[in-house]
Amino acid sequence: MSQLLISPYSARFPKLLFFFILFVLGLFDIMERALPLGAEQWEQVALEYNRALPRGVVARDTQALRMKFTRLKNAKKPTGID
Repeated sequence: MSQLLISPYSARFPKLLFFFILFVLGLFDIMERALPLGAEQWEQVALEYNRALPRGVVARDTQALRMKFTRLKNAKKPTGID
């Protein structure tokens, strides 16, 4: 998974947020290599993603990963104009 420049042990960087960012960046890394368009490619992304998860973390199914990507893609992005 991707490396972050901020220490997860910093008081300004809560552990939960660190793992959320780490898992999302890991998902994006896998998606960048696979470029999933159909169900079979999304299944491959799910297999690779779950294989990279640390022990004790619940595996995600294909639908959950697709929804996570769709929510992030459709999230309102700041425009810089207030």
